[in-house]
Amino acid sequence: MFKEKDMVTPVSDKVEFNLMHYYENPQEYKTQFERYLNYLTILVNASYWDTPYPRHVTRQFIKSLYRSGKAPRLSVIGDISCDIEGGIEITLKATDPGSPYFSYDALADKAIDGFDKSGPVVMAVDNLPSELPRDASVYFSSVLRTLLPEIVPVNFSAPFGQLDLPDHLKKAIILFHGKLTPDYEYLEQYL
Repeated sequence: MFKEKDMVTPVSDKVEFNLMHYYENPQEYKTQFERYLNYLTILVNASYWDTPYPRHVTRQFIKSLYRSGKAPRLSVIGDISCDIEGGIEITLKATDPGSPYFSYDALADKAIDGFDKSGPVVMAVDNLPSELPRDASVYFSSVLRTLLPEIVPVNFSAPFGQLDLPDHLKKAIILFHGKLTPDYEYLEQYL
């Protein structure tokens, strides 16, 4: 896990890294993340990027890795953020769940569908975050459907102790009428 201070450094040697200063003045910072890339086999990027923030992985750097002739360690990039030509500059296009990756040809500076050894494989599914919730929603709704006959007739205006619910459902209720239920009152100390 890399934090902002690992990824960028102030352009001026007279300034120390300061997170809020970086957020407010990104043009005064440059990437230092590429120094780690020779040690990574897989990189998963899920960080926000926008101009004028420095890029984390540039085309120029990837080209230099592959121009040397020996295969670099970095072989797979999962760009969850999927900012086209953004923080991971070699994310040249978005992919989809049916064809989730492309190879970046470092020397020709182009995307090649499928797997090719001319550069790293890039997975850049632009709607990836919606894929898992969709699967979870389908499963959750199928389970919920079986519980509805026990939930629908309940009078939820009654006090919690008087709810006519099976124990397994009652134990699953964390908040009731804006208050923690008895099994979850211990959470109050963390709020």
